[in-house]
Amino acid sequence: MVVAGLAFGAASFYGGGLVGRRLLRPSGLTSTVRLVRNPPGVDLSGLTPEARATVIERLNTEICPCGCNLTLARCRRTDPTCDTSLPRAREIVDQARRRQD
Repeated sequence: MVVAGLAFGAASFYGGGLVGRRLLRPSGLTSTVRLVRNPPGVDLSGLTPEARATVIERLNTEICPCGCNLTLARCRRTDPTCDTSLPRAREIVDQARRRQD
């Protein structure tokens, strides 16, 4: 998956409430980015493992429209009172639930 000029590599690991992903930069260099796995206020229960992984990836790549310039997941973690990130994050989860039904 390519996001803002970065490509997600296949390597990942889970732990401590965060997901680590290796990013392949256009130059071929890699870096590890810690992704938020359980954003506050976002209910991921009932999702299949595949749907959950897709939702986590989307929440960690889509920029919050509130203007903070953070991803939705990082905005939820940094500012759980944000009026913009929570409805958008829940919309993404709802879309995933509808797709798996």
